[in-house]
Amino acid sequence: MKKIILSIVGLSMIFTSCDKSLLDIPNPNNPTVDTYWNTPVEAEKGLISVYNMLYRGPYVGDIYIKNDLTSDEGYGGGSDYGLNESVAFRYNYGIGSGLWSESYKMIFRANQVLTLVPEIDFDNEEQKKLILAQARFFRALAHWNLAIAFETAPIVTKVSSVTDKPSSSTVEEMFAFCETEFALAAEDLPIDWGIDVARPTKGAALAMLAKVQMQQAGQIDGMETKWSEAKTTLDIFISGTLAGKYELVADYYNNFKHTSENNNESIFEIQFSDINKGGGSGDVLKPNLASGRAMSFAPRSVGGFGNGVARPWLLNAFRNETGDKRLRATLFYKEKGVDFPDDYQVYGNDWDDNAWGDKVFVRKHQRDYYRNDEDLFSENNLRLIRYADILLMYAEVLNEVEGNPANAVKYINMVRERAGLGTLEASNARSTQMENAVMDYDYKDAATNSTLFKRHLKLERSLELCFETWRWSDLKRWDDLKQENITEIKFRDADFNGFVPGKNERLPIALEEVANNPNLEQNIGY
Repeated sequence: MKKIILSIVGLSMIFTSCDKSLLDIPNPNNPTVDTYWNTPVEAEKGLISVYNMLYRGPYVGDIYIKNDLTSDEGYGGGSDYGLNESVAFRYNYGIGSGLWSESYKMIFRANQVLTLVPEIDFDNEEQKKLILAQARFFRALAHWNLAIAFETAPIVTKVSSVTDKPSSSTVEEMFAFCETEFALAAEDLPIDWGIDVARPTKGAALAMLAKVQMQQAGQIDGMETKWSEAKTTLDIFISGTLAGKYELVADYYNNFKHTSENNNESIFEIQFSDINKGGGSGDVLKPNLASGRAMSFAPRSVGGFGNGVARPWLLNAFRNETGDKRLRATLFYKEKGVDFPDDYQVYGNDWDDNAWGDKVFVRKHQRDYYRNDEDLFSENNLRLIRYADILLMYAEVLNEVEGNPANAVKYINMVRERAGLGTLEASNARSTQMENAVMDYDYKDAATNSTLFKRHLKLERSLELCFETWRWSDLKRWDDLKQENITEIKFRDADFNGFVPGKNERLPIALEEVANNPNLEQNIGY
Protein backbone atom coordinates (compact mmCIF):
# COMPACT_ATOMS: atom_id res chain seq x y z
CA MET A 1 0.00 0.00 0.00
CA LYS A 2 1.32 3.38 -0.96
CA LYS A 3 2.67 5.48 1.89
CA ILE A 4 0.50 8.02 3.68
CA ILE A 5 2.40 11.33 3.77
CA LEU A 6 1.63 14.22 6.02
CA SER A 7 0.29 17.17 4.06
CA ILE A 8 3.11 19.67 3.84
CA VAL A 9 1.87 23.20 4.23
CA GLY A 10 4.14 26.08 3.33
CA LEU A 11 4.46 28.12 6.47
CA SER A 12 6.32 31.42 6.27
CA MET A 13 6.62 32.52 9.85
CA ILE A 14 8.34 35.87 10.16
CA PHE A 15 8.76 37.23 13.63
CA THR A 16 9.42 40.95 13.69
CA SER A 17 8.71 43.86 15.93
CA CYS A 18 8.15 47.43 14.78
CA ASP A 19 6.30 50.62 15.64
CA LYS A 20 2.65 50.14 14.80
CA SER A 21 0.47 52.85 13.36
CA LEU A 22 -3.10 53.06 12.31
CA LEU A 23 -2.02 52.17 8.81
CA ASP A 24 -0.44 48.86 9.86
CA ILE A 25 -2.81 46.12 8.76
CA PRO A 26 -1.83 42.52 9.62
CA ASN A 27 -1.33 40.38 6.56
CA PRO A 28 -3.24 37.13 7.12
CA ASN A 29 -0.85 35.38 4.73
CA ASN A 30 2.15 36.40 6.81
CA PRO A 31 1.33 35.30 10.38
CA THR A 32 3.32 36.40 13.40
CA VAL A 33 3.53 35.06 16.93
CA ASP A 34 0.78 37.51 17.89
CA THR A 35 -1.62 36.24 15.22
CA TYR A 36 -0.66 32.57 15.10
CA TRP A 37 -0.32 29.69 17.59
CA ASN A 38 -3.83 30.18 18.94
CA THR A 39 -5.73 27.05 17.90
CA PRO A 40 -5.17 23.28 17.74
CA VAL A 41 -5.32 23.50 13.93
CA GLU A 42 -2.47 26.00 13.93
CA ALA A 43 -0.54 23.75 16.32
CA GLU A 44 -0.88 20.84 13.89
CA LYS A 45 0.26 23.03 10.99
CA GLY A 46 3.22 24.19 13.03
CA LEU A 47 4.14 20.56 13.63
CA ILE A 48 3.88 19.85 9.91
CA SER A 49 6.50 22.54 9.34
CA VAL A 50 8.87 20.37 11.43
CA TYR A 51 8.16 17.36 9.20
CA ASN A 52 8.83 19.58 6.20
CA MET A 53 12.50 19.70 7.20
CA LEU A 54 12.80 16.00 6.33
CA TYR A 55 12.58 17.17 2.70
CA ARG A 56 15.12 19.96 3.09
CA GLY A 57 17.53 18.74 5.74
CA PRO A 58 20.15 16.00 6.11
CA TYR A 59 17.92 13.21 4.81
CA VAL A 60 17.85 14.82 1.37
CA GLY A 61 21.56 14.25 0.88
CA ASP A 62 24.09 15.29 3.52
CA ILE A 63 23.44 12.37 5.87
CA TYR A 64 24.36 9.80 3.20
CA ILE A 65 27.58 11.59 2.36
CA LYS A 66 28.69 11.95 5.96
CA ASN A 67 27.57 8.65 7.45
CA ASP A 68 27.86 6.27 4.50
CA LEU A 69 30.42 7.49 1.98
CA THR A 70 32.85 8.86 4.56
CA SER A 71 32.85 5.49 6.30
CA ASP A 72 34.82 2.45 5.18
CA GLU A 73 31.80 1.23 3.21
CA GLY A 74 31.91 3.75 0.37
CA TYR A 75 33.64 6.61 -1.40
CA GLY A 76 32.94 9.37 -3.89
CA GLY A 77 33.24 7.98 -7.39
CA GLY A 78 31.52 10.63 -9.50
CA SER A 79 32.59 13.97 -10.91
CA ASP A 80 31.62 16.00 -7.84
CA TYR A 81 35.10 17.10 -6.80
CA GLY A 82 33.96 18.72 -3.55
CA LEU A 83 32.11 15.57 -2.47
CA ASN A 84 35.04 13.34 -3.38
CA GLU A 85 37.43 15.51 -1.40
CA SER A 86 35.18 15.66 1.65
CA VAL A 87 34.64 11.91 1.95
CA ALA A 88 38.43 11.50 1.73
CA PHE A 89 38.81 13.82 4.77
CA ARG A 90 40.13 16.75 2.78
CA TYR A 91 37.52 19.00 4.30
CA ASN A 92 36.87 22.56 3.30
CA TYR A 93 35.05 24.82 5.71
CA GLY A 94 31.82 24.63 3.79
CA ILE A 95 31.48 20.87 4.17
CA GLY A 96 28.73 20.10 6.59
CA SER A 97 27.30 23.63 6.49
CA GLY A 98 24.03 22.32 5.08
CA LEU A 99 23.77 19.60 7.70
CA TRP A 100 24.42 22.21 10.40
CA SER A 101 22.02 24.90 9.17
CA GLU A 102 19.17 22.59 8.17
CA SER A 103 19.39 20.70 11.48
CA TYR A 104 19.05 23.95 13.37
CA LYS A 105 16.09 24.95 11.22
CA MET A 106 14.38 21.72 12.28
CA ILE A 107 15.31 22.49 15.89
CA PHE A 108 13.94 26.04 15.55
CA ARG A 109 10.61 24.77 14.25
CA ALA A 110 10.40 22.05 16.90
CA ASN A 111 11.15 24.65 19.57
CA GLN A 112 8.27 26.78 18.30
CA VAL A 113 5.95 23.85 18.83
CA LEU A 114 7.37 22.90 22.22
CA THR A 115 7.32 26.51 23.48
CA LEU A 116 4.06 27.86 22.06
CA VAL A 117 1.70 24.89 21.79
CA PRO A 118 1.48 24.39 25.61
CA GLU A 119 -0.22 27.81 25.78
CA ILE A 120 -2.98 26.79 23.36
CA ASP A 121 -6.30 25.53 24.74
CA PHE A 122 -7.19 22.06 23.47
CA ASP A 123 -10.50 20.28 23.99
CA ASN A 124 -8.48 17.08 23.68
CA GLU A 125 -5.35 17.23 25.84
CA GLU A 126 -4.17 13.92 24.38
CA GLN A 127 -3.87 15.64 21.01
CA LYS A 128 -1.60 18.26 22.56
CA LYS A 129 0.61 15.59 24.17
CA LEU A 130 1.01 13.82 20.84
CA ILE A 131 1.96 17.03 19.04
CA LEU A 132 4.58 17.84 21.65
CA ALA A 133 5.99 14.30 21.65
CA GLN A 134 6.50 14.36 17.89
CA ALA A 135 8.26 17.73 18.03
CA ARG A 136 10.47 16.43 20.84
CA PHE A 137 11.41 13.37 18.79
CA PHE A 138 12.55 15.47 15.84
CA ARG A 139 14.36 17.99 18.04
CA ALA A 140 16.32 15.09 19.53
CA LEU A 141 16.96 13.53 16.11
CA ALA A 142 18.42 16.80 14.82
CA HIS A 143 20.69 17.12 17.87
CA TRP A 144 21.76 13.47 17.42
CA ASN A 145 22.84 14.14 13.82
CA LEU A 146 24.79 17.20 14.96
CA ALA A 147 26.48 15.23 17.74
CA ILE A 148 27.57 12.45 15.39
CA ALA A 149 28.85 14.83 12.71
CA PHE A 150 30.33 17.70 14.74
CA GLU A 151 30.43 16.42 18.36
CA THR A 152 30.50 19.98 19.72
CA ALA A 153 27.51 22.16 18.91
CA PRO A 154 24.97 24.28 20.82
CA ILE A 155 21.99 22.62 22.44
CA VAL A 156 19.07 24.91 21.63
CA THR A 157 15.83 24.48 23.55
CA LYS A 158 14.08 27.82 23.09
CA VAL A 159 12.73 29.76 20.14
CA SER A 160 15.86 31.51 18.99
CA SER A 161 16.32 34.97 17.52
CA VAL A 162 19.00 36.37 15.24
CA THR A 163 20.74 38.00 18.20
CA ASP A 164 21.20 34.74 20.11
CA LYS A 165 24.75 33.47 20.45
CA PRO A 166 24.50 30.04 22.09
CA SER A 167 27.60 28.39 23.49
CA SER A 168 28.97 25.10 22.29
CA SER A 169 28.04 21.97 24.20
CA THR A 170 30.27 18.92 24.51
CA VAL A 171 29.41 15.65 22.85
CA GLU A 172 28.74 14.23 26.32
CA GLU A 173 26.20 16.97 26.97
CA MET A 174 24.60 16.50 23.57
CA PHE A 175 24.16 12.76 24.03
CA ALA A 176 22.73 13.31 27.52
CA PHE A 177 20.24 15.79 26.09
CA CYS A 178 19.22 13.40 23.31
CA GLU A 179 18.78 10.58 25.81
CA THR A 180 16.40 12.66 27.93
CA GLU A 181 14.47 13.88 24.89
CA PHE A 182 13.96 10.47 23.30
CA ALA A 183 12.89 9.02 26.66
CA LEU A 184 10.30 11.78 27.13
CA ALA A 185 9.04 11.35 23.57
CA ALA A 186 8.69 7.59 24.09
CA GLU A 187 6.44 8.18 27.11
CA ASP A 188 3.75 9.90 25.05
CA LEU A 189 4.11 8.52 21.53
CA PRO A 190 1.70 5.70 20.63
CA ILE A 191 2.71 2.18 19.75
CA ASP A 192 0.88 2.56 16.45
CA TRP A 193 -0.64 5.46 14.51
CA GLY A 194 -2.82 3.28 12.32
CA ILE A 195 -2.74 4.42 8.69
CA ASP A 196 -0.77 7.58 9.54
CA VAL A 197 2.54 5.79 9.06
CA ALA A 198 4.68 8.91 8.59
CA ARG A 199 4.75 9.75 12.28
CA PRO A 200 7.34 8.42 14.78
CA THR A 201 6.04 5.83 17.22
CA LYS A 202 7.02 4.72 20.69
CA GLY A 203 9.22 2.10 19.01
CA ALA A 204 11.06 4.74 16.99
CA ALA A 205 11.77 6.83 20.09
CA LEU A 206 12.93 3.80 22.09
CA ALA A 207 15.16 2.62 19.25
CA MET A 208 16.85 6.03 19.12
CA LEU A 209 17.09 6.07 22.92
CA ALA A 210 18.95 2.75 22.82
CA LYS A 211 21.25 4.07 20.10
CA VAL A 212 22.15 7.10 22.22
CA GLN A 213 22.78 4.92 25.29
CA MET A 214 24.99 2.57 23.29
CA GLN A 215 26.88 5.48 21.76
CA GLN A 216 27.59 6.87 25.20
CA ALA A 217 28.75 3.47 26.45
CA GLY A 218 31.17 2.90 23.58
CA GLN A 219 32.28 6.39 22.61
CA ILE A 220 32.48 8.21 25.96
CA ASP A 221 35.02 7.13 28.58
CA GLY A 222 33.52 6.16 31.93
CA MET A 223 30.02 5.54 30.58
CA GLU A 224 30.14 1.75 30.49
CA THR A 225 27.01 1.44 32.65
CA LYS A 226 25.02 2.69 29.67
CA TRP A 227 25.34 -0.79 28.15
CA SER A 228 22.99 -2.08 30.85
CA GLU A 229 20.63 0.83 30.32
CA ALA A 230 20.57 0.14 26.59
CA LYS A 231 19.76 -3.50 27.32
CA THR A 232 16.81 -2.44 29.47
CA THR A 233 15.55 -0.23 26.66
CA LEU A 234 15.93 -2.94 24.03
CA ASP A 235 14.30 -5.53 26.31
CA ILE A 236 11.04 -3.72 25.52
CA PHE A 237 11.31 -4.95 21.91
CA ILE A 238 12.32 -8.48 22.86
CA SER A 239 10.22 -9.34 25.90
CA GLY A 240 8.33 -6.16 26.83
CA THR A 241 5.36 -4.22 25.50
CA LEU A 242 6.71 -4.14 21.93
CA ALA A 243 7.51 -7.86 21.74
CA GLY A 244 5.86 -9.22 18.62
CA LYS A 245 5.11 -5.78 17.22
CA TYR A 246 7.92 -6.02 14.65
CA GLU A 247 9.37 -8.93 12.70
CA LEU A 248 11.84 -9.61 9.92
CA VAL A 249 10.12 -9.69 6.54
CA ALA A 250 10.78 -12.88 4.60
CA ASP A 251 12.40 -11.16 1.60
CA TYR A 252 15.24 -8.81 2.56
CA TYR A 253 14.86 -6.91 -0.72
CA ASN A 254 11.38 -5.76 0.33
CA ASN A 255 13.05 -3.30 2.69
CA PHE A 256 14.27 -1.23 -0.26
CA LYS A 257 11.39 -1.07 -2.74
CA HIS A 258 8.58 1.49 -2.79
CA THR A 259 6.04 -1.29 -3.34
CA SER A 260 6.70 -2.76 0.11
CA GLU A 261 7.20 0.26 2.33
CA ASN A 262 6.11 0.56 5.97
CA ASN A 263 6.14 -3.20 6.38
CA ASN A 264 6.35 -5.21 9.60
CA GLU A 265 10.12 -4.77 9.83
CA SER A 266 9.95 -1.00 9.58
CA ILE A 267 10.17 1.01 12.81
CA PHE A 268 10.59 4.46 11.28
CA GLU A 269 10.82 5.57 7.67
CA ILE A 270 11.44 8.92 6.02
CA GLN A 271 8.48 9.05 3.64
CA PHE A 272 9.25 10.12 0.08
CA SER A 273 6.86 10.62 -2.81
CA ASP A 274 6.95 11.76 -6.43
CA ILE A 275 3.49 13.36 -6.29
CA ASN A 276 5.04 16.85 -6.54
CA LYS A 277 7.66 15.94 -9.10
CA GLY A 278 9.41 19.14 -10.03
CA GLY A 279 7.94 21.00 -7.07
CA GLY A 280 9.89 23.72 -5.35
CA SER A 281 12.08 23.51 -2.29
CA GLY A 282 11.63 25.31 0.98
CA ASP A 283 8.38 26.73 2.32
CA VAL A 284 6.25 26.52 -0.78
CA LEU A 285 2.74 25.25 -1.30
CA LYS A 286 3.85 22.16 -3.20
CA PRO A 287 7.38 21.24 -2.21
CA ASN A 288 9.32 18.41 -3.78
CA LEU A 289 8.77 15.43 -1.50
CA ALA A 290 11.06 13.04 -3.37
CA SER A 291 14.54 11.74 -2.64
CA GLY A 292 17.50 12.53 -4.87
CA ARG A 293 19.65 9.85 -3.24
CA ALA A 294 18.87 7.23 -5.89
CA MET A 295 20.12 9.39 -8.76
CA SER A 296 23.17 10.51 -6.79
CA PHE A 297 24.24 6.91 -6.17
CA ALA A 298 23.09 5.39 -9.49
CA PRO A 299 25.63 4.41 -12.18
CA ARG A 300 26.00 6.77 -15.14
CA SER A 301 24.61 4.08 -17.45
CA VAL A 302 21.13 4.88 -16.12
CA GLY A 303 21.52 8.65 -15.87
CA GLY A 304 22.93 8.61 -12.35
CA PHE A 305 25.75 10.72 -10.98
CA GLY A 306 27.72 7.75 -9.63
CA ASN A 307 28.62 9.74 -6.53
CA GLY A 308 28.15 6.92 -4.05
CA VAL A 309 30.31 3.88 -4.76
CA ALA A 310 30.80 0.84 -2.53
CA ARG A 311 34.21 -0.40 -1.43
CA PRO A 312 35.09 -3.79 -3.01
CA TRP A 313 35.71 -5.40 0.40
CA LEU A 314 31.95 -5.42 0.92
CA LEU A 315 31.43 -7.56 -2.17
CA ASN A 316 34.17 -9.93 -1.00
CA ALA A 317 32.60 -10.14 2.43
CA PHE A 318 29.19 -11.02 0.99
CA ARG A 319 30.79 -13.74 -1.12
CA ASN A 320 32.75 -15.16 1.79
CA GLU A 321 29.72 -17.26 2.68
CA THR A 322 27.79 -19.02 -0.04
CA GLY A 323 24.19 -17.97 -0.61
CA ASP A 324 23.92 -14.59 1.14
CA LYS A 325 20.60 -13.32 -0.24
CA ARG A 326 21.38 -9.77 0.81
CA LEU A 327 24.00 -9.41 -1.92
CA ARG A 328 21.32 -9.28 -4.63
CA ALA A 329 19.53 -6.37 -2.95
CA THR A 330 22.62 -4.46 -1.86
CA LEU A 331 25.19 -4.14 -4.66
CA PHE A 332 25.65 -3.79 -8.41
CA TYR A 333 28.88 -5.33 -9.73
CA LYS A 334 30.32 -6.70 -12.94
CA GLU A 335 29.36 -10.33 -12.42
CA LYS A 336 25.88 -9.66 -11.07
CA GLY A 337 24.23 -10.86 -14.28
CA VAL A 338 26.04 -14.17 -13.86
CA ASP A 339 25.25 -14.58 -10.17
CA PHE A 340 21.60 -13.59 -10.55
CA PRO A 341 20.57 -14.22 -14.19
CA ASP A 342 16.83 -14.00 -13.54
CA ASP A 343 17.31 -10.71 -11.77
CA TYR A 344 19.37 -9.39 -14.66
CA GLN A 345 16.46 -9.94 -17.03
CA VAL A 346 14.23 -7.82 -14.83
CA TYR A 347 16.32 -4.70 -14.60
CA GLY A 348 17.08 -4.52 -18.30
CA ASN A 349 19.87 -3.35 -20.57
CA ASP A 350 20.18 0.15 -19.16
CA TRP A 351 21.43 -1.37 -15.90
CA ASP A 352 23.89 -3.48 -17.92
CA ASP A 353 26.82 -4.61 -15.80
CA ASN A 354 29.18 -4.07 -18.75
CA ALA A 355 28.98 -0.35 -18.02
CA TRP A 356 30.19 -0.69 -14.43
CA GLY A 357 33.75 -1.81 -15.02
CA ASP A 358 35.41 -2.75 -11.76
CA LYS A 359 33.27 -0.40 -9.67
CA VAL A 360 30.80 -1.73 -7.14
CA PHE A 361 27.66 0.39 -6.95
CA VAL A 362 24.97 0.54 -4.29
CA ARG A 363 21.70 -1.10 -5.28
CA LYS A 364 19.78 -0.32 -2.09
CA HIS A 365 17.01 2.22 -2.78
CA GLN A 366 17.57 2.11 -6.55
CA ARG A 367 14.49 1.57 -8.71
CA ASP A 368 15.87 -0.89 -11.26
CA TYR A 369 13.16 -3.37 -10.21
CA TYR A 370 10.62 -1.44 -12.28
CA ARG A 371 12.36 1.23 -14.42
CA ASN A 372 15.43 1.63 -16.60
CA ASP A 373 16.73 4.97 -15.40
CA GLU A 374 16.95 7.21 -12.35
CA ASP A 375 16.01 10.80 -11.66
CA LEU A 376 15.86 13.22 -8.73
CA PHE A 377 12.30 12.28 -7.81
CA SER A 378 12.54 8.87 -6.21
CA GLU A 379 9.52 7.88 -4.15
CA ASN A 380 11.45 5.13 -2.37
CA ASN A 381 11.43 5.64 1.40
CA LEU A 382 14.52 5.61 3.59
CA ARG A 383 14.02 2.87 6.17
CA LEU A 384 15.84 4.70 8.92
CA ILE A 385 15.23 2.13 11.66
CA ARG A 386 14.51 -1.54 10.98
CA TYR A 387 13.87 -4.46 13.33
CA ALA A 388 17.03 -6.15 12.03
CA ASP A 389 18.97 -3.22 13.49
CA ILE A 390 17.25 -3.77 16.84
CA LEU A 391 18.28 -7.45 16.85
CA LEU A 392 21.90 -6.63 16.08
CA MET A 393 21.93 -3.86 18.69
CA TYR A 394 20.54 -6.31 21.24
CA ALA A 395 23.22 -8.86 20.36
CA GLU A 396 25.88 -6.19 20.89
CA VAL A 397 24.61 -5.07 24.29
CA LEU A 398 24.14 -8.65 25.54
CA ASN A 399 27.74 -9.46 24.68
CA GLU A 400 28.94 -6.30 26.45
CA VAL A 401 26.77 -6.76 29.56
CA GLU A 402 27.21 -10.51 30.01
CA GLY A 403 30.83 -10.73 28.89
CA ASN A 404 30.15 -13.65 26.56
CA PRO A 405 28.02 -14.26 23.45
CA ALA A 406 26.08 -17.28 24.76
CA ASN A 407 22.75 -15.44 24.65
CA ALA A 408 23.70 -12.81 22.09
CA VAL A 409 24.36 -15.23 19.23
CA LYS A 410 20.64 -16.02 18.96
CA TYR A 411 19.89 -12.55 17.66
CA ILE A 412 22.67 -12.52 15.09
CA ASN A 413 21.39 -15.89 13.92
CA MET A 414 17.90 -14.50 13.34
CA VAL A 415 19.36 -11.97 10.91
CA ARG A 416 21.70 -14.50 9.30
CA GLU A 417 19.00 -17.10 8.79
CA ARG A 418 16.76 -14.59 7.00
CA ALA A 419 19.75 -13.97 4.71
CA GLY A 420 19.94 -17.72 3.96
CA LEU A 421 23.22 -18.29 5.81
CA GLY A 422 22.24 -20.53 8.71
CA THR A 423 23.58 -20.15 12.23
CA LEU A 424 26.94 -18.67 13.12
CA GLU A 425 27.85 -21.83 15.04
CA ALA A 426 27.42 -23.94 11.89
CA SER A 427 29.30 -21.62 9.55
CA ASN A 428 32.29 -23.00 7.66
CA ALA A 429 33.54 -19.54 6.66
CA ARG A 430 36.74 -17.89 7.74
CA SER A 431 37.31 -14.16 7.70
CA THR A 432 39.36 -12.78 4.86
CA GLN A 433 42.10 -10.23 5.24
CA MET A 434 40.05 -7.78 3.20
CA GLU A 435 37.55 -7.81 6.07
CA ASN A 436 39.99 -7.99 8.97
CA ALA A 437 43.56 -6.83 8.52
CA VAL A 438 44.52 -7.52 12.12
CA MET A 439 43.13 -10.95 12.93
CA ASP A 440 41.58 -13.71 10.85
CA TYR A 441 39.19 -16.11 12.58
CA ASP A 442 36.69 -18.87 11.91
CA TYR A 443 33.18 -17.47 12.01
CA LYS A 444 31.97 -20.32 14.22
CA ASP A 445 34.53 -19.39 16.89
CA ALA A 446 32.85 -16.01 17.26
CA ALA A 447 29.82 -17.78 18.71
CA THR A 448 31.75 -18.67 21.87
CA ASN A 449 34.36 -15.92 22.24
CA SER A 450 33.34 -12.43 23.34
CA THR A 451 36.20 -10.63 21.57
CA LEU A 452 35.66 -12.48 18.30
CA PHE A 453 31.92 -12.01 18.61
CA LYS A 454 32.30 -8.23 18.77
CA ARG A 455 34.63 -8.37 15.76
CA HIS A 456 32.15 -10.47 13.81
CA LEU A 457 29.20 -8.31 14.85
CA LYS A 458 30.88 -5.37 13.08
CA LEU A 459 30.86 -7.40 9.88
CA GLU A 460 27.27 -8.59 10.32
CA ARG A 461 26.07 -5.01 10.88
CA SER A 462 27.73 -3.87 7.68
CA LEU A 463 26.36 -6.72 5.59
CA GLU A 464 22.85 -6.12 6.93
CA LEU A 465 22.78 -2.32 7.29
CA CYS A 466 25.39 -0.88 4.92
CA PHE A 467 24.40 2.44 3.33
CA GLU A 468 21.52 2.96 5.78
CA THR A 469 23.22 5.92 7.59
CA TRP A 470 24.56 4.06 10.66
CA ARG A 471 28.14 3.07 9.82
CA TRP A 472 29.84 6.30 10.95
CA SER A 473 28.26 6.22 14.41
CA ASP A 474 29.12 2.51 14.61
CA LEU A 475 32.80 3.20 13.90
CA LYS A 476 32.84 5.85 16.60
CA ARG A 477 31.13 3.62 19.14
CA TRP A 478 33.63 0.84 18.53
CA ASP A 479 36.64 3.20 18.87
CA ASP A 480 37.73 2.07 15.41
CA LEU A 481 38.71 5.63 14.46
CA LYS A 482 41.31 5.97 17.20
CA GLN A 483 45.02 5.99 16.36
CA GLU A 484 45.63 2.52 17.76
CA ASN A 485 42.77 0.96 15.77
CA ILE A 486 42.69 2.85 12.49
CA THR A 487 45.12 0.50 10.67
CA GLU A 488 42.41 -2.06 10.04
CA ILE A 489 40.10 0.44 8.37
CA LYS A 490 42.94 1.79 6.24
CA PHE A 491 43.35 -1.73 4.88
CA ARG A 492 39.75 -1.67 3.66
CA ASP A 493 39.52 1.96 2.64
CA ALA A 494 42.50 3.85 1.18
CA ASP A 495 40.86 7.22 1.90
CA PHE A 496 41.62 6.64 5.58
CA ASN A 497 45.31 7.10 4.84
CA GLY A 498 44.44 10.79 4.97
CA PHE A 499 42.45 10.47 8.19
CA VAL A 500 43.90 12.32 11.20
CA PRO A 501 42.80 10.73 14.49
CA GLY A 502 41.76 13.33 17.01
CA LYS A 503 40.63 15.66 14.22
CA ASN A 504 38.70 14.02 11.41
CA GLU A 505 36.24 12.20 13.64
CA ARG A 506 34.29 15.45 13.43
CA LEU A 507 33.53 18.03 10.77
CA PRO A 508 34.74 21.61 10.91
CA ILE A 509 32.10 24.18 11.74
CA ALA A 510 31.49 26.58 8.86
CA LEU A 511 33.62 29.72 9.16
CA GLU A 512 30.64 32.05 8.93
CA GLU A 513 29.00 30.30 11.87
CA VAL A 514 32.10 30.76 14.02
CA ALA A 515 32.55 34.36 12.85
CA ASN A 516 28.95 35.26 13.70
CA ASN A 517 28.99 33.67 17.13
CA PRO A 518 31.93 34.35 19.48
CA ASN A 519 30.59 31.68 21.87
CA LEU A 520 30.98 28.97 19.24
CA GLU A 521 34.19 26.97 19.47
CA GLN A 522 35.73 25.61 16.29
CA ASN A 523 36.51 21.91 16.44
CA ILE A 524 40.05 20.84 17.35
CA GLY A 525 42.47 20.82 14.44
CA TYR A 526 40.55 23.19 12.17
